[in-house]
Amino acid sequence: MLLKTADEKSKRLALMEDLQKSTLLDIGQKDWLRDELRRCKTGIEGERAAAFYLDGHYKDAQNNALLHDLRFVVDGEVAHIDHPVTGCILVARAYPAKPSEAPQPVDINTFFEKALIDTVQILGIQINSRLISKMGAFRVFAANMAAGVAAAFG
Repeated sequence: MLLKTADEKSKRLALMEDLQKSTLLDIGQKDWLRDELRRCKTGIEGERAAAFYLDGHYKDAQNNALLHDLRFVVDGEVAHIDHPVTGCILVARAYPAKPSEAPQPVDINTFFEKALIDTVQILGIQINSRLISKMGAFRVFAANMAAGVAAAFG
């Protein structure tokens, strides 16, 4: 089931785009801002793609809960978790894979963290969705992700 949708980020992008027009910035600052805006757009596109596919897979799940952009603030310290999926005592954190030169098949690329806290298992995964628009790729992605996460939690 989907408990929290992804946060809206269009205001952040609009602010950065407006700031590029400022006469108060020098050329170096404008170059940095342009690069930062490009990185933000790329990251937001990746997060949007990951959210879309995770929503499709988990929206009707009976034993799992999906939350997007979960943010905790404790004593001024901030923790942000992009796409936590919970299932009783299992938590999978999904992150979009960094683009590579050659597009990879839709799949889980890497299991990069695994932790056990009391009885709760936490798994960090990196997913590749660059070729998801190809015919039948979403079914392959969903099957690969479900099998990969199930095997990792084994």
